[in-house]
Amino acid sequence: MELILALHLSNVPSLPGYTFQTNKFPRTRLPLRYLGVEVLVLCLTAVIKYTQSALYLCSNKDCPAMTGNYHLRVHVPGASETTVVRSDFSCSLCASTLKEDMKYRTLGDKQIMEATDPSALKALSGTCTSSIPVRHQSLTVFLRDELVNGVQLGGTYTVVGVPATVGLGQDSSFCVEASNIIPFKSQGGGAVPASMQKLHAQTRGSPWAFTGCLAQAFAGEIVPPRTMCTIKLALLLSLAGTGHEQQTADFVDLLIIGRDTLILDRLMVYAAGLSCRCIRHQACNEMFAVVSQDSHGTGTASIQAGSVVLARGGICFLGDMSLFKKDKILALQGMLESRTIVLGIPRKFGEDISQEISIPVQCAIWGIDNPSTVARKTISKKDDPIGLGEPGTLPPSLIEAFGLVMQSDRDRERVENDSTERVFMQHVLGKAVHLREKLYTITGQLTTQDFQQFFQVVSTLPCTLSPTAETLIRAYYVASRRLRSTRHGNLFPASAVRTLISLSCAHAKLSLRNSTLPEDALIAILLYEIAISARHGISLLPVPSTCIFPTVGGKSVSMEERDEVLTQMMEELQRFTSLYAPNLSQFNPEE
Repeated sequence: MELILALHLSNVPSLPGYTFQTNKFPRTRLPLRYLGVEVLVLCLTAVIKYTQSALYLCSNKDCPAMTGNYHLRVHVPGASETTVVRSDFSCSLCASTLKEDMKYRTLGDKQIMEATDPSALKALSGTCTSSIPVRHQSLTVFLRDELVNGVQLGGTYTVVGVPATVGLGQDSSFCVEASNIIPFKSQGGGAVPASMQKLHAQTRGSPWAFTGCLAQAFAGEIVPPRTMCTIKLALLLSLAGTGHEQQTADFVDLLIIGRDTLILDRLMVYAAGLSCRCIRHQACNEMFAVVSQDSHGTGTASIQAGSVVLARGGICFLGDMSLFKKDKILALQGMLESRTIVLGIPRKFGEDISQEISIPVQCAIWGIDNPSTVARKTISKKDDPIGLGEPGTLPPSLIEAFGLVMQSDRDRERVENDSTERVFMQHVLGKAVHLREKLYTITGQLTTQDFQQFFQVVSTLPCTLSPTAETLIRAYYVASRRLRSTRHGNLFPASAVRTLISLSCAHAKLSLRNSTLPEDALIAILLYEIAISARHGISLLPVPSTCIFPTVGGKSVSMEERDEVLTQMMEELQRFTSLYAPNLSQFNPEE
């Protein structure tokens, strides 16, 4: 009777002799014992078979090894297939040739994983400013039997296993035979910074003041405070929807259309760097995933993660999307609509038939589109609809696939107020002269470290949708679908409900609340109405582009005056839903 016992350790001691890092070189021969290492999954192969054990019998009829379990070969960590199954084994008793008894061969499942240290994500974020070069190299990990299909591309895990060396001479490579795979758990959100707690206490009487102050002070190193506030609020809300590899996170895909792509790029890179994980996609890298032949000689398919898959739980910033080719645009549109990446595995990789696998997209997609001046010239000035923003270079179907599409405040502020342009010029010159100094008082009070620590708390904060906020959102959705219906189709997307709910929950989390209020739904509705009015014109719900952050004479109003404007917008929204969605509205038109 044959019995194979697999040992799966839950952890190892947190001591230097029991842990190692993949970016530490040179790799000397490690002790043959169980070690722990934190890894980021980069590549996975298809599941293949391997030989767990094989029984060999002696060819000499007079030898006792002709029967029995004298020559039983079992797989050991780091061993190849040839160490278990081979035709040149000799008997240890009489030196005769051994022959395998095929009835007793035991097979198991095997999967090969290529991983690296999670610190390599800093080099892919586009925000790494370290002057010391760091080298990262992939680590080969063998998963067998129960551990097969236990990891996902882009995930972070703690591998407990035995180090081994596969191959001989120059063909040898370092690997780890996994004994257990444990999903990596973060240390927790910590506490809200003292500066944020003080600001939250000062604005406790208003449901909108705290997030308004955050948006005005956000990214003071990139743009002057109190400028581009609507765009910065959209970035903050999308950031609040990210989490530590949460499958149920309310990700909001964001596209910003604007001419000043340099400032938008810097602003979005700065904002994405505050997320738990940020990937800055480069043209030389794969965006989704790629299928190739495994380099370990198994002959099976190997799936390598791209930028979108590696941004698991965080943000993937695509940069200026107006430079993308047509095939990339079509693939991106399909991915945004289905939130999955579909890959085909051809038969040449050892499969009986061609297969397709689906990888869920668990990150927020950010992008920039530069308006096309050629497309703008085709629209005459008299036929330009009121409130219609500048068209971008991307196809309308791709633009509609994004959850939130915003027009840049910078272009509007440049036209409406010349003083804003001077403020930006002073900011750029001031940062060039005083590189390490704080140009504004609010920037010194709410630093980048404060925002980073704040989002570590917000990303783990649970939030539920209240019935009143949900009713308001659905009433606005039904009313807008009715009013924006045309003979060519409906201009109000069917996915608006999911986006509005995600934005409402994100605003509640930014306000450090565990449940949404109708005031949170109001901000989500106003932000969405501004975005859709810029593309399709205004509706019967009058929402100015400056309603979330009102201005008088080009200057922002106080938070008390802003609350009065938002209260009036709440009354307008209630009147709008009671007239055009009376069955869902909680408000009586006569009131």
